[in-house]
Amino acid sequence: MTVPATNSYYGVMISSTFRDLEKHRKVIKDALEKEDLHVVGMESHVARTDDSVYSSSMSMVEKSAAYIGLISHRYGQIIESNTLNPHGYSITRLEYEKAQALGLPTLMFIMHDDHPVKKHDVETDLIKIEKLEDFKKEAKKGRIYIEFEDLTHFAKEAPHVMAQLRREIAEKKAPVITTPDILEKKKETENIINIPPNLYAQPPYIGSHKFVGRRAELEKLNDWAQASDPHPVLLFEAIGGNGKSMLTWEWTNNHASETRTDWAGKFWYSFYERGALMSDFCRHALAYMTQKLLGEFKKKKMPELTELLLAHLRAKPWLFILDGLERVLVAYHRIDAAEILDEEVNDPTDIMSDRNPCAAIRPQDDDLILALASVAPSKILISSRLIPKVLINPSNLPIAGVQRFPLTGLRPKDAEALIKSCGVSGDSKKIQNYLSENCDCHPLVIGVLAGLITDYLPDRDNFDAWVDDPELGGGKLNLGTLDLVQKRNHILKTALESLHPMSKQLLSTLSMLTDVIDYPTLCAFNPHLDIEAENVSQPQAISLLKETVKNLEQRGFVQYDHLSSTYNLHPVVRGVVAGSLQSEKRVAYGQLVVDYFSQKAHKPYEEVETLEDVSNGIHIVRTLLKMGEFQKAYEIYVGELSIAIKFNLEAHNENLMLLRPFFLNSWSEMPEGVSKAASSIILNSAAISIGYSGEIEKALMMFNNILEYELKERMYSHNFLVTLCSMSVFFLRITMPKKSIKYIILAIKGSILVYSQGIEFLGRCNYFYCLIFIGEYKKANEEWKWIEKNINKSWSRSLYRLGTAESVFCNYQYRIRKLKEKDLIHAEQKARKGKNRTVIRRLLLLRGVWNIDKNKLKGAEKNLLEAVMMARKTGKVEPQEETLLALTKLKLGTLQNPKEKALELEKMRNPHHLSLAQLWEAIGDTQKATDHALLAYKKYWGEGEPYVDRFYLERTKKLLLKLGTTPPDLPPYDPTKDAPNPIEAKIVKAIAQLRKEKEEEQELKEEE
Repeated sequence: MTVPATNSYYGVMISSTFRDLEKHRKVIKDALEKEDLHVVGMESHVARTDDSVYSSSMSMVEKSAAYIGLISHRYGQIIESNTLNPHGYSITRLEYEKAQALGLPTLMFIMHDDHPVKKHDVETDLIKIEKLEDFKKEAKKGRIYIEFEDLTHFAKEAPHVMAQLRREIAEKKAPVITTPDILEKKKETENIINIPPNLYAQPPYIGSHKFVGRRAELEKLNDWAQASDPHPVLLFEAIGGNGKSMLTWEWTNNHASETRTDWAGKFWYSFYERGALMSDFCRHALAYMTQKLLGEFKKKKMPELTELLLAHLRAKPWLFILDGLERVLVAYHRIDAAEILDEEVNDPTDIMSDRNPCAAIRPQDDDLILALASVAPSKILISSRLIPKVLINPSNLPIAGVQRFPLTGLRPKDAEALIKSCGVSGDSKKIQNYLSENCDCHPLVIGVLAGLITDYLPDRDNFDAWVDDPELGGGKLNLGTLDLVQKRNHILKTALESLHPMSKQLLSTLSMLTDVIDYPTLCAFNPHLDIEAENVSQPQAISLLKETVKNLEQRGFVQYDHLSSTYNLHPVVRGVVAGSLQSEKRVAYGQLVVDYFSQKAHKPYEEVETLEDVSNGIHIVRTLLKMGEFQKAYEIYVGELSIAIKFNLEAHNENLMLLRPFFLNSWSEMPEGVSKAASSIILNSAAISIGYSGEIEKALMMFNNILEYELKERMYSHNFLVTLCSMSVFFLRITMPKKSIKYIILAIKGSILVYSQGIEFLGRCNYFYCLIFIGEYKKANEEWKWIEKNINKSWSRSLYRLGTAESVFCNYQYRIRKLKEKDLIHAEQKARKGKNRTVIRRLLLLRGVWNIDKNKLKGAEKNLLEAVMMARKTGKVEPQEETLLALTKLKLGTLQNPKEKALELEKMRNPHHLSLAQLWEAIGDTQKATDHALLAYKKYWGEGEPYVDRFYLERTKKLLLKLGTTPPDLPPYDPTKDAPNPIEAKIVKAIAQLRKEKEEEQELKEEE
């Protein structure tokens, strides 16, 4: 018999009435779990009789190491028993008394009289009202307690005291509870998923200010929610800070159930959280809908999750809210997603290629988003700064089933109410006119303006005095003819200037970060620790930091996420603050960031598998670049960090964003601010990423510039030879094998002269592939023998990544029809060991093609789908994988709208014509198939016989004959038209000169 593993934990009793405090209990539960404390409460217990209720409650208190009590406006259930409950206490009071008798550390939260509650959550029984007041008095005796005014206030205060509770428990040496696999169970459930139709929020939204107004929008939502409305999807779009999340949260919580009583359930999911993906959304949704453990869905792939989710949505009327859906789109697939300003979002671009910024990063996400438009009777409410491309047609209108609603600023009256809720007073008409004219009643800006007015020293909180003051007040803003975004930014800059120096320093330092800020990071940047002259102690500095952060929160500059216990800056605030820093301050604050992240431990770069693994290094490089320290930034970047970004992760978009500040105007120029050698290496790295993004002609031009530069400077460096190898690779990608061979032979010759075995090995691997490409299989076999003898040497990762040569060998075996499963397995094992993501993806493609050839379509679909997902995960769209996946699905009978899909694939940059020809043939359109087959034939013809892509040329020829078309008669390779261009002649001359110098050196040595 296997004995289950045991795990120990401290249990904390949460005692309260349940229905009216359910959300508050969730906040405490999450806060406790962050302190490794386990919740003991009624959620995990079932009791029926009064006796068992009492026994169960007392048992829970006895098991606990501490007690947390919440007192609301309801007294709660009373156990009628003279023996068990002679005083007629509520269950909560009984639990409290038991905890005091046991001497448990105790925290009490008491609801303030002004806390908003529903009518049925207020006690009306006179006897119970008296008992409730008595309980409150007792709970306040001799201890610190917290009165909370609303859920936002509660969620702000509760997490702060949990760490202190944890210390009290440890100091008391409280007994731990031991139970089999309790932590594993906790990991499976991850949280207590509410029972439908109760709202389940992952995670709950905590607003930064009071909700006001939006009556028209709420009515719009009420109308849309009706079963008679034909639109399953309603999409709110707006610029940042306009209150999309707050509006949808308000309606979901306080209006949706009143509007419609037949909801099967209500599910809120925020994509602003780290790790928030469509697959994670599906798993949480299905766990809620089916009431199964979350862990049961973790191994299911996206297609199965999508199918299950759509079936449930079409069976009953569920209400789903997808908050911040823009985060799954290409435009936000970047390191600095948290910093993107509306100026960029409104005109989204993609510096890596021409991917549609409004497409989903992962192709299956687009499929699910599109399907949501047809999930009646369910309703899907989406908030986003960008509209997913699949939800609009070519005319930029919503597709059937989707209603689009641009969210503007607040109504003037509501804007007035919001600013007055921040403590501002003044003439109603003046306030409304000002907010309408100067910030379009934008909620974020209103909060910042309120901070300016409440800090207006001549007359705090007085709008009228502030707005008329041309020197210290609103008169100096001079918003004039600025547009909305410009006005918003100008107001933010003015508010920034009015901050206390310590507040400004902290905010400025935080603006240089690109991620959320946890408490240790916040403390690391505490500006009050720098005041040596005032001799500020650590506790004093923490106290001052608390006041500084509170001030920044009140002004709307900093936001606190109570559930994750992290701080953040709104993207608009971050962009404006960082852009306002003067050079001297930028360097000073930047150095604090560099020092902090330099001290943090990180995973060895050769082992990284996610962007998170390289985040510390990226933070340092980006900060140094912001400081103008280009050479230092290069020194951190070059080597393993750059290799990890480009090859472990294939994060070419992120690589280009990281390198862009080195280039003053364009990629065609040499980088600025670094040494000559560094300039050459940086340009090479950028060219590789641009080439792998599909812009091969641009990449070749950049490589050419490197060679010109190094020849001019007579550097002939290691990078010079690496550049020749890179050019060879990209020439082959555009079917120019003769050019590819020419450059790789030059690289091999140069490597021998400079005694670089690494570059020779890399060059011969490339030459091996060139020979396979043109069909010189006997020569290729001889070359492989040499490679095989040297393959296991410890080559530098800057030159060679594990699995590359084995992958090329598999391609060779496939082309000569001798590929075996063991070859693929061996290559995959090597590539995975070396974290060689590019090669892993290529091997998946090869497996897919091989399985199609063998008519193993299910296997092919699995391989190709994984290859497509790997590419899309990095923001790439690979035409061959995408098209072959569509072909496989068509043959399996699972491709929806085949003609539309084929037309869409035709529009991709560098479409894969052979695969498209096969797809159109399978659809039954012979003409289309022929057109693409002819284009494929011309592509594979390359530079003309014998410099052709031999294998695929023959495959295309067979397809053309099958379609009844004779292959075109194309001219062979003409050497007279392939005279060396000026740079090639210079390279040949340089290598000849290098050879001569080496020979002279050798003669001199022999004479000595």
